[in-house]
Amino acid sequence: MLIAHEDAFHRSYLEDVLSGSGAEIAGVERTAAAALVRLEGEPLLDALVLSSSLPEQQATALADVARRRKVAILVVEPARGVGRAVLGAEEVLTAPYAGFQVVEAVAGLLAARPDTSAAPQSAGHRA
Repeated sequence: MLIAHEDAFHRSYLEDVLSGSGAEIAGVERTAAAALVRLEGEPLLDALVLSSSLPEQQATALADVARRRKVAILVVEPARGVGRAVLGAEEVLTAPYAGFQVVEAVAGLLAARPDTSAAPQSAGHRA
């Protein structure tokens, strides 16, 4: 799993709740450009948590590559809700969101995929 968020607190929070639920975190990046480099270098990534507040052109490029590689995309957005449908997210969480909501959203995205070994635990089981 890859996390791309411009805010240090949110990057740390997302990493903590997801890794604490059993997800393998391949990278936590501050920019979409850095996340894109990481995504291209990690052939087995299955999920991307992407901030909608990242610069649109870079975030869109990252989301496009993720979609082509069949990586599940969860977009997290601020309370003002930028609503970036262009990012092609399968699910969007709007702040404020709790850790369990992030875990459940990612687990739900991965549940229908053939290989869900990196899915975080949700509701007492692995998705």
